[in-house]
Amino acid sequence: MTLARTQRRLLQAAAVLMFLVLAGATSQGVATALERREFPHPGRMVDVGGHQLHLYCTGEGTPTVILEAPAAGLSAAWGWIQPEIAETTRVCSYDRAGLGWSEAGDRPFDPAQVPVQLRALLEAAQERGPYVIAGQGLGAALARLAPATLAAGEGRATFAVNRRNNREADVPDLLAKGVPLKGPVDHTVPVMTVTRADGNMMAVLFGYACHPTTLSFNKWCGDYPGFAQLGARRRLSRGRGAVLGRLRRRPEPAAAPQRRAGRANTANNSPGPFAPSSAAP
Repeated sequence: MTLARTQRRLLQAAAVLMFLVLAGATSQGVATALERREFPHPGRMVDVGGHQLHLYCTGEGTPTVILEAPAAGLSAAWGWIQPEIAETTRVCSYDRAGLGWSEAGDRPFDPAQVPVQLRALLEAAQERGPYVIAGQGLGAALARLAPATLAAGEGRATFAVNRRNNREADVPDLLAKGVPLKGPVDHTVPVMTVTRADGNMMAVLFGYACHPTTLSFNKWCGDYPGFAQLGARRRLSRGRGAVLGRLRRRPEPAAAPQRRAGRANTANNSPGPFAPSSAAP
């Protein structure tokens, strides 16, 4: 096959592919237009600058409840819930750009722009606050979007032990006598935090090169992750901690010295200082 024939075949294949893409887009556009004509929107179309969003509000009173639909969900998803809320107060559901009856914007979907567009929608529709935003799935995550600071720091905890170079039974006595333990070990504790604009900490992520200690069968002690979790809960008004990984099964008395050491070191060491990350929004 000559080079010219190969090029011609490739151009033909590209033309067919382009035709299929355009045909699919045209078919989808026609189908969407027909569906919108067959199922008229229950609310109103509001211009938010370059495109219109569908907003459906019912009920009277304050605060105004704003319903955020789940991923790819429509305002119609609240069909059973919105009437019940409307019996008590004002409630609005809407379709995000490109979904349901709302027109697509000029830019691709950006979660960070959802609150911006929602505010523009409510202001243009003259829907007054205060607002309570409720959502489900992705809608719940979007409802909680707020400016935050991502920061990183480093702490130190010295209870990690290289168990391959030190007999476990000897470790408590060696530590009590101040004898240096053998083998490499990393005592640094990298920490990352997420803090709200009001200064309240939302989340803490940290890692440490030390296994939690298993006691026996289905009994286990979280050691440093457990105590770090308690400390994090004291700092965070709302949050959860998780313990990942475990060492091997061992009787409870053997784990007690390491558990006491972990408690003391976790209580006496705190990470810092924190530096804002350049990746923070």
